[in-house]
Amino acid sequence: MSTEVKLLGALALVVGALAAVHGTAARPAPSVIAVVDRTVVCTRVPPWGVNVWASNPDDPVYFKGYLAVTSGPDQFHPLLYVRQRAIDGAAYPTQPGVFARVGSPGCVASKRSVPLASSGLPGPPVQWGQMLKCKPAGGVVVRVRATVQSSGAWLRVSRLYRGSPGVVTEARLAVRNARTGRPLAFVTIDRESRLRVWSAPTCD
Repeated sequence: MSTEVKLLGALALVVGALAAVHGTAARPAPSVIAVVDRTVVCTRVPPWGVNVWASNPDDPVYFKGYLAVTSGPDQFHPLLYVRQRAIDGAAYPTQPGVFARVGSPGCVASKRSVPLASSGLPGPPVQWGQMLKCKPAGGVVVRVRATVQSSGAWLRVSRLYRGSPGVVTEARLAVRNARTGRPLAFVTIDRESRLRVWSAPTCD
């Protein structure tokens, strides 16, 4: 075998190895467990107040494993929500994940400090599904922290919503009056899908 043939053969092996390496690197990374931690200020829809939904996965009536902040005449178009399970037929993203509405009414990112705690809210917490009606003078500031099986990236998922789709294993949601900073509600759902809801006396 000539030296030229040997060199061509060796070059082919090198090219093949490089192609295999690049091919492996080009594959999309598998989803991982990510922590999505977002704070937003959401506008309410006058003259309506703000509703805080909390529904555990075993709730036979409302959405299952659903935490949401809504406003306006149509309570099924939330400003921000966490969904543990997919549903059918909604006019907004139905897959599991964490999502926030953009535009007006909607939510914008905020750097305000919002503790993920029930401080300032009376206990003990309600441990089943609940819908609270709060009437802040302005909007609300909301912080959500959820463990999601996804890349954790915050993406546009529809014309009106941005979010991080993925299976949610646990989440905490804190809602405060945007003008006064006073807490309105704090909701948690854990890995065993146990739901707990604290709320201010001004929310019923």
